[in-house]
Formats: sequence, structure tokens, C-alpha cells
Amino acid sequence: MQKMQSTLSAGFLESAKACERVAADLERLAAKYGRAAEKEKAKRRAELESLAIYSEVDVQNLYGYAEITQSQYERYLDMLHEGEAALENRPATVNELAQKMLFGFRKELLAERDELKLLALTPEARRAELARREATLRNWQARIKKLKEEMEHGKDTHSGL
Repeated sequence: MQKMQSTLSAGFLESAKACERVAADLERLAAKYGRAAEKEKAKRRAELESLAIYSEVDVQNLYGYAEITQSQYERYLDMLHEGEAALENRPATVNELAQKMLFGFRKELLAERDELKLLALTPEARRAELARREATLRNWQARIKKLKEEMEHGKDTHSGL
């Protein structure tokens, strides 16, 4: 029976290592999409800065003479009307969405890794680990509650950190 438990534990630990490896790959891939999203953001900012010399009539003329596409025309008008807000109040780009998705997948994999490591423990060690986690959670909840109370009463919250 003990040999079967150790074989199961080894399998759980190997699966946990696989989760860690894939999570690391997802983190690198998410960073790649993050860099692409930052480049897009810099390009939009440069575009906004370059539009500063144009008026709405100028943009309409550029579109009328087919020097810009309809999507550029619409984007430029939005930028002229909204200014900086046009950079912030916009739908997420494909790269931003991909990065967010990859972070979500990574979070799920790391939770799976933690569960697999827990399953690899003996029943006694598992109970002890669960008790430790519960105590940690209670301590954090108490600390957050205390900080909220201090903030409501206007106390300096940084002195205890």
C-alpha cells in the first residue's frame, strides 16, 4: 500500500513540475504579447502627437483626397475630439487580450500545481498543510480588516508595515 502511495505521490509531483514548466512558458509568451501591446500604445501616442498640428477640416481633406483610409479617418477624428482620452477609452487590442488570457491560463495552471503538490502529501501532512493555509488566510483577513479600520479612522497605515 505504501509503495502505491509513493508511486502516486511521484506522479503528482511530476505533473506539478510539468505545470510549472508550462506556466513559465506562458509567462514568457505573455511578456512577448505585453511588449507588442506597449509598442502599439507608443504608436498610438505618436499618432496623437502628430495629429496636434491638424484640424478636423485637415483630416476631412486628407480623407477626401484618399490620402488616409476610412478607419484612419474615424480614428483620427476620435483622437482630435477626445485627445488623451482616446488613448485610454478604447477597446483592448488583440495583443492585450492575448496577454490577459495567458495570465489567466498561467494562474489556473499554478493553482493546479498547488493542488497536485497537496495530493502528493501523506494524509497527515495534507491536513497540516491545509491547517497552515487556513491560518495564513485568517491572519491576512485580520490584517486587512485592521488596515481598513485604520483607514476609516484616518490613522497612518504605513507605521505598522
